[in-house]
Amino acid sequence: MILDLLKSREVVSGQELAEAVRISRTAVWKQVRGLRSEGYRIDSTPGLGYALKEIPDLLLPAEIQAGLKTRILGREIIHLTEVLSTQAKAKELAEKDAPEGTLVLTEKQTQGRGRRQREWVSLPGSIQMSVILRPRTPPEQGTHFPLLAGVALVQAVLKVCPDLDPLLKWPNDLIVNRKKLAGILAEISSEPERINYLTLGLGLNCNFTTQDLDPPLQEIATSLQIESGRKISRTTLLQALLLELEFLYFDYLGHGFEPLRLKWKARNNTLNSRVQVTSSHKTLEGLALDIDESGGLIVQLDDGQRVTVTAGDVSIRNDTAQLQTS
Repeated sequence: MILDLLKSREVVSGQELAEAVRISRTAVWKQVRGLRSEGYRIDSTPGLGYALKEIPDLLLPAEIQAGLKTRILGREIIHLTEVLSTQAKAKELAEKDAPEGTLVLTEKQTQGRGRRQREWVSLPGSIQMSVILRPRTPPEQGTHFPLLAGVALVQAVLKVCPDLDPLLKWPNDLIVNRKKLAGILAEISSEPERINYLTLGLGLNCNFTTQDLDPPLQEIATSLQIESGRKISRTTLLQALLLELEFLYFDYLGHGFEPLRLKWKARNNTLNSRVQVTSSHKTLEGLALDIDESGGLIVQLDDGQRVTVTAGDVSIRNDTAQLQTS
């Protein structure tokens, strides 16, 4: 309430804040001190009061929820300055019956993970998050959720950067100008016939420049700031992402996979391309034709045989760069 009042006026006296919130002026001072510790710049002038001068570029719950239009996603937010992994924290909370839609956010991951236990490099100015979902669906449908998250990412990015052309690379990457902008990781806890919970992790590169990347990463990774030439509001982007994710989630639960499948196909860079797919068991190469009802990639091999790939690292082989962003 104090933060809302400070946002609404240039200067608010301590007495006005105390009366509005129904606490003492000493308690107001303690609350202001707490806001300052979170990064808010609040000036105080004797005889006048408090003035909010700067809002920190942090993914703070109060800022996110102030303009959030979702029903469940992000209504409970855990914001951590640093954490080993948002996925690990989300799983811990899910095991303790955290409500569906609980969001875990961090400014820094020290042991972030991608698919197949690969390290995910976490750079400042990115969105690093995991959300808890509790879909009452069979475990085999867990493969749909990385595709669902990918479509939500595309739509959210287009809302804040409409001039970009984000594309989806099967099964879990968001690509702009042939470089990786985001990655997705879905992990489930299930019984034989149903999913108990699903943690959906997303890492989205937002506000950093090429110079912030180590030379090897400069060839394969990018950010919204690099591609658009400007910094973007992570809070606005996250609000858009949660709204798109929730809409697609409820639409999926109500209408099944086919509408989502068509949306994914409309924004992908994988189908109708020659691909190399590497799994823990083998490597195959052929033409990517489609995704099936499970979300698996249908590949036609050179001998005409068609196989469905459910997991693996995909390289697009249509050009000499042979982009690899698995």
